[in-house]
Formats: sequence, C-alpha cells, structure tokens
Amino acid sequence: MAKAQILALISRWEGFPLTVIEGMRAGLPIIGSDVGGVREAVEDGQNGFLVPREDPEELSRKVRILFTDAQLRRRMGQEGRRRYESMFTFEKMYERTLEVYKQAMLTR
Repeated sequence: MAKAQILALISRWEGFPLTVIEGMRAGLPIIGSDVGGVREAVEDGQNGFLVPREDPEELSRKVRILFTDAQLRRRMGQEGRRRYESMFTFEKMYERTLEVYKQAMLTR
C-alpha cells in the first residue's frame, strides 16, 4: 500500500472489510461498493466514495476524479486517517466492544 494512491474495494457483498480499514490507516482515499460494512467505514465524499453495486460507469467516474485531483485525493486520505484514528484503532475497537458487553450484561 506504500505506493498506492487510492484503494478500491468493489464487491457485491461485504461484512466489515479490514481492507478498507487498512487503506484508511495508510491515508488512502477509498472507493468502495455501497454494500454492507463498507458504508460504515467510508463516508461518501469525505474519506472516499461509495459507488452503487455493479455500476462500472460510476466506478470509472470516481476513479477518474481521484486520479485527476491530487488535492482531493490528499484531503480524503487525511480524513480517512483521522477517521481510522478516532474509530478503528485496536484500542478504540476494544473500548467499543467492551462497552457493548457491559451494556449487554446490564440488561440481563
């Protein structure tokens, strides 16, 4: 990922893709299918683009936008890194998971 300029994950279905999190950690803008957990990680227009599933024309348009606009690519990559640090580090995920378990135990 060190030499990549964008990360594209085009799927018909996804759970919560670690590939997207790794791309955000690397400071890459993400282009992902608007499916499953991808939309939890990618804020359309902020840290990347969501494209409708099986829409190659829209995918092509978004790729062209990012490859021709270095400033947008950089800004989205920085926003992705910020989002990763605020939501998806091991510590943040651990804290959120622990909180879910605590809440589940309180409602027993």
